[in-house]
Order: sequence, then structure tokens, then C-alpha cells
Amino acid sequence: MLSLFISIFVIILILGVCFSILGLIFGLLFKFLGIIISVAFVAWIIDLISGGRLFKSTRNRYRNRHYHHRDWYVVDKKNRRRNHDHDEWSNF
Repeated sequence: MLSLFISIFVIILILGVCFSILGLIFGLLFKFLGIIISVAFVAWIIDLISGGRLFKSTRNRYRNRHYHHRDWYVVDKKNRRRNHDHDEWSNF
């Protein structure tokens, strides 16, 4: 009878240790996942408030800065003539 209680106690102890380890792993996982999601959400809200200018890539900034220069050049290529009265360096 005593050995039955000891074996049940040992099984419950082993199961408790296993479930506590699993709980620790999943708890840390979901905690870090929650932190990442909340930081991303706050950054998204800040980006919405700032009008989408906060997290633009440098490539888009470069393209937006040189857009007018590229635009008149494409129109120029379409007409097959150079636009001599446009200053090439005015938009830099």
C-alpha cells in the first residue's frame, strides 16, 4: 500500500516537473511574442500618425528626391529630343 502511494507520488511529481518545464517554455515564448507584437503595433500607430513617413525605405526616399529629374528625362526620351532649357542639376 505504501509503495503504491510512493509510485503515484513519483508519477505526479514527474508529470508536474514536465508540465512546469513546458509551461515555462511556452510562457517565455508567448511573452516574447507578445512583446514583439505590441512593439510592432505601437510602431504601426506612430507610422499612421506621422502619415507614413517614419518607416520608408531609403530607396523610396532616393526615388522621391529624384522623381522630377527622372520624369522630365522620360518625357524627353519619348519625344526623342534633349530638353535644353531644363537644368539637369536643379533637383539635386
